[in-house]
Amino acid sequence: MSKLAMYLRLSIEDYQKEGESESIHNQREYIKSYIKEHNDLTGYEVSEYVDDGFSGTNPNRPAYQRLLEDLKNNQIDSIIVKDMSRFSRDYIEMGNYLENIFPFMGIRFIAINDAYDSSKERNNGTKIDTQFKSLLYDFYSKEL
Repeated sequence: MSKLAMYLRLSIEDYQKEGESESIHNQREYIKSYIKEHNDLTGYEVSEYVDDGFSGTNPNRPAYQRLLEDLKNNQIDSIIVKDMSRFSRDYIEMGNYLENIFPFMGIRFIAINDAYDSSKERNNGTKIDTQFKSLLYDFYSKEL
């Protein structure tokens, strides 16, 4: 059976601003709804990885590290996130995963709000709009 990892993250900065960001609960329900609407995802066994109170600029997040370890151990086939910034706000790191690591490992990556699904991308998922979005997420976190 195929295994899909839901990765949910909420930074400390966002958490302290009531009403201004998606909660972990809302991200979870949003992703579950997306999965139900897409027949190609309904047969997946879903695992959840949650980093509540960690910045996307910090790669040393506990659930993120566990997710990467499970990827290395071939326990996950696909990853789904609300948007790319949930996975990483580092432009270089995000690009490396989209262009090199995920394609090499055969990992499908879905970022719902970015309308990104690596199974539908060509050129290793490096279209200019994907690169630009990732760069904006990086700059946004640095600006804060």
